[in-house]
Amino acid sequence: MSDPVNNRNKEKISARALVLDLFTTGVRNTLSSNDIRKIGHAFGLSDLALRTALTRLRAEGKLSTAGRGIYAAGAMEDPVRERAAVWRTHPRRRIAWDGSWICAAIKPTSLPRTRWRRTQWALEFNGFRQDETGMWVRPNNLRGGAGQMAGDLVALGAASAMLTAQLDHVSPAHARRFGALWDRDGLARSHEDAIGMLERSLQHMGAGEAAAVETLLTGREAIRRILRDPLLPAEIAETATLDRLVACMDAYDAFGRSAWTDFMDQL
Repeated sequence: MSDPVNNRNKEKISARALVLDLFTTGVRNTLSSNDIRKIGHAFGLSDLALRTALTRLRAEGKLSTAGRGIYAAGAMEDPVRERAAVWRTHPRRRIAWDGSWICAAIKPTSLPRTRWRRTQWALEFNGFRQDETGMWVRPNNLRGGAGQMAGDLVALGAASAMLTAQLDHVSPAHARRFGALWDRDGLARSHEDAIGMLERSLQHMGAGEAAAVETLLTGREAIRRILRDPLLPAEIAETATLDRLVACMDAYDAFGRSAWTDFMDQL
């Protein structure tokens, strides 16, 4: 492989994540167990880890079989992967902001610890931040409003008992306090860093197997940054950096697909 690019932004991918990514990104509609094994070796994964991942994903319904030793994507819904598959449209979830907010509230001690952790993760994944009163808030500037958000949160594993509602009127002091909950400068820096990561990756790209590995890992990290953007309105934070990152990732994805076509042809 070529010299690593921004390894500080990468973690070794698990067998489970790799297998799911192969089908989410549409490398091929079906893959043989032998192809998956060869691809996994390129990422330093063992046969045992890959076999275990295939067995568990098949049992969970996230993979199906299309013949002996042939795998295809399963039918089980995964809202995180569904959102990742349409990362290009993530910024389009924003609509004009009317100044209202979406709030979410539940008493952490009323939930089992694992359910509370999942609820907290779902809130943060959807751009909520917690204010000093303990209430979680975000601008009401996403398509579908509070009703859609309530369903999205539950689909991501949040507690169904959580109150999710629209706040139409808040005091100016509260509005200022809410608007300061996000690290807007840090968010822009994260996007700029991801853009630089993609650009450096292309400059130092290898070929064949090395290019396939590099594009999947680097693209994976860039998409993670895109999906973690809270989609704040322009009244609270600048939005151009996210749009630039999506455009940069779109060009990178085209290169990556070509690299993967070449890699798969060599298996």
